[in-house]
Amino acid sequence: MIAEAHAPDLRIPSKTFFAIIFEGRTGSSFVVSCLNSHPKALCYPEVLQDLGARKQEKVLQLIVSGEPLEHFVPRAVQPAYFHGPVQPGPGLASVGFKTKLSDVCRLGWLGTALAEDDFRLVYLKRRNIIKAVVSELNANRLREKFGMGVSNARSEKQVLGPLHVDLGQLVAKLRRRIRREEMHEEFYRKYTRHKIRLHYEDLLGDQSRFLARLLDFLELDDQPMKGRFLKALPDRLREAIQNYQEVKHLLAGTHFEQLLDER
Repeated sequence: MIAEAHAPDLRIPSKTFFAIIFEGRTGSSFVVSCLNSHPKALCYPEVLQDLGARKQEKVLQLIVSGEPLEHFVPRAVQPAYFHGPVQPGPGLASVGFKTKLSDVCRLGWLGTALAEDDFRLVYLKRRNIIKAVVSELNANRLREKFGMGVSNARSEKQVLGPLHVDLGQLVAKLRRRIRREEMHEEFYRKYTRHKIRLHYEDLLGDQSRFLARLLDFLELDDQPMKGRFLKALPDRLREAIQNYQEVKHLLAGTHFEQLLDER
């Protein structure tokens, strides 16, 4: 008996689409650089930033259709983030982008659009909001000294040592950070498709495990990945802040006080 012949499977392999939502100082640049060192992944940087609602819709359409973005959005090409060609190719299994929700014109549109194309949602955040705010203040210091494009220390020479914290700026940034974290939490809660919350502290504690969780969520093969990670401040705030006692006195009696001495 002759076995029945089967026609070859000519279907195009399906891609996993993903979006990374984050606030600053959560390791997003490191995560993007790691993903772009994976042979089957492509992650665009903040391509929705400074665009109107219609252009943001167009960017998402281009990502899903597999068309290149660099002619439509110049910031789609950032050499520090990409280890290979930025053109979408047939070998890619996972394609996505990162964005701060504060850069999105219409959050309702974004949630609906991502769900319609079954995007996987990655939420990067920090458990310790005080450390996040102090890191923001240090990023401002780096930009003032080295230029607008420098918000992360790129070499040991740019690690400036303990930071003197302006108490007024600390309070203002803390309030803004709380509002934005609430916005991210609400967006994450309402999203109905696959989603995962990843913490910066886990990246510091066990980088391999953190990346393995990310790869598994994006349905990517386990591959060696490379990304540059240089801490610009000590992890302990007592060592990172010059006027630590002033900050501690400011936050005394609040639920933020206990965060100051967290490792």
